[in-house]
Amino acid sequence: MKTSLIGVLALVVLSGCGNDEGGSSSPGVLETMGMLGVPLPTLIGQNVMLVDVTLNGHGGGRLLVDTGSPLTLVNPAPFGQSLLPAKLELNVDIGVGALTINQVPVIQLSGAAMDRLRLAGLLGGNVLRQFSTAFNYRDHQFQIGGAAMPSDTAQVVKVPFKLSGGGAGLLNETVIRYEATRIPVKATVEGTEHWFVLDTGASDVTLRTSLFDRLVADGRATIDDLPISTVAGQTKARVTRSRSVSVAGQEVTNIPVMAFDNAIIDSMSTELGYSVDGLLGGDFLREFAVTIDYPAGQVVLSRYATRDHIVDEFKRVGLWLTASGTTFAVSAVRRGSAAQQLGVAIGDQVVSIDGQALADLDTLSADALLYGDVGSSRRVGFGQTSDAALAQSEKTIAIEDLVPVPN
Repeated sequence: MKTSLIGVLALVVLSGCGNDEGGSSSPGVLETMGMLGVPLPTLIGQNVMLVDVTLNGHGGGRLLVDTGSPLTLVNPAPFGQSLLPAKLELNVDIGVGALTINQVPVIQLSGAAMDRLRLAGLLGGNVLRQFSTAFNYRDHQFQIGGAAMPSDTAQVVKVPFKLSGGGAGLLNETVIRYEATRIPVKATVEGTEHWFVLDTGASDVTLRTSLFDRLVADGRATIDDLPISTVAGQTKARVTRSRSVSVAGQEVTNIPVMAFDNAIIDSMSTELGYSVDGLLGGDFLREFAVTIDYPAGQVVLSRYATRDHIVDEFKRVGLWLTASGTTFAVSAVRRGSAAQQLGVAIGDQVVSIDGQALADLDTLSADALLYGDVGSSRRVGFGQTSDAALAQSEKTIAIEDLVPVPN
């Protein structure tokens, strides 16, 4: 996995996915120790939740809470452990706040600790499906079991679902069987209803490319080469704004949506047995305190009374950063932006923003320094650059709406 969480879409893609109702290797009810329903502080970056966990009693790593992954994936390195018994699948104890979930079936990842985020993998649907879970985006809290919604929410709606999918596929030449974990919901995009899968591991609402193309046929603004990271690797996405996305009458307007290779959406469609046209990601979900009650088969959306916690990640300086060793490098530049006009190019080293050194920051914290109000600016300090006029200098660069609202 990568830690350049630009538009994180943390999904597991298995070759040969398909519905296999008789072949799921269900572990039964996972045993737990400790206390359910205790709010757990989370790091929220680019609309996804990362929680500090323990692995077999060892701390040090975080997992991204991902309803879009049917499996839980863990890299032992951030927990100070070597690779656990040399096999792809194994069972471990995972501590989430005051709760320990025993003998969780996980897929083992290898590699070094990832950036300063300490991101160690995904807390996936095979665990989440056994509990009622709550995502409080405003207050940076995640709960497993017995969750209470904030008292100042309004417009509460309940969306029933039938847990779907499950099957088998190949991962690293190993047959992996997985349970039904998909949460299908009907979402209306600019007046047309489609099947989506609710995915807390997707930073943005993600559309099938044909649906995205229909939206942008009116000439609205797009970003066509945004770097994003998935478990399957690094790729590039297209981004625009939809005038409206709604679920059960709850509407979010002028919301960023993205599209890239249809492989993930096609795989989900094959798994569910009908066409899925998108993923309901974090830039929609963050408007609500969200309860996903797996045993009851319902999603509860409780709209926050205000939007003060919402940060529009496309109102920013027109460049994106990625960790590069102990420094940061430009990974993309918005075509036509003030940054590009100054000569900023991919690979240029960025060492500070508004006088704050980036050397000790993680990727999310560094990138967030580029956000702000349109019309204001940031002072960006450069190290080595391809343009000699930028090297070892500090430039004031305007904050822009990189994906303007469609007319």
